[in-house]
Amino acid sequence: QIAKDKAEVKLLLPPGVESHTFEPTAADVISINESDIFLYTGKYMEPWVENIVSGSIDSDVKVRDVSSGVDLIKIEHDHDEVHEHDHDHIYDPHIWLDLSLACKIVDNIKSTLCEVDSVNANYYESNAKEYKSQLMILDQEIKSVVRDAKHKSIVFGGRFAHAYFVKRYGLGYKTAYRGCSAESEPSLQSISEIVKFIKDNDIP
Repeated sequence: QIAKDKAEVKLLLPPGVESHTFEPTAADVISINESDIFLYTGKYMEPWVENIVSGSIDSDVKVRDVSSGVDLIKIEHDHDEVHEHDHDHIYDPHIWLDLSLACKIVDNIKSTLCEVDSVNANYYESNAKEYKSQLMILDQEIKSVVRDAKHKSIVFGGRFAHAYFVKRYGLGYKTAYRGCSAESEPSLQSISEIVKFIKDNDIP
């Protein structure tokens, strides 16, 4: 949406692959080193990036964390849920679910493109502005749906990755999982509380 025909954009992760636990192959590292720009969503979304940035990526590749400048939401843990592996799950990295933060991602990508390809800076500026206006239209549509909704709480049976969404749009939520870590499992009490909440509040 921002670079359009001025760049060849490649998604590194194959469809359906878990980004938190993805491990790049040698071919992936070669692909990154053949690029002008490498974008990622942050160390809590892609913890594997830090290792390859420090040792495997050429200095002439522009590396950009697109979550730069965003205040991340801290994930609440019960004391007995915290283990050594949870250091990668301290913060919720799914920032794009708040469309105002998605606009910050757009700005970070745009500024990186402008830095690397200054000749086309006006083109990237214009495209970014147009795309952000589309995101804000969608933002207002979601707010309208929430405002008129009968139910203002969402029940999550799976791993909870929507903290930014519920915060942005003023929604309540119930979840069996405290966060998005694949390492934890909900307690029987958590599941029972969710079942009761659904029944008590006539959640469809």
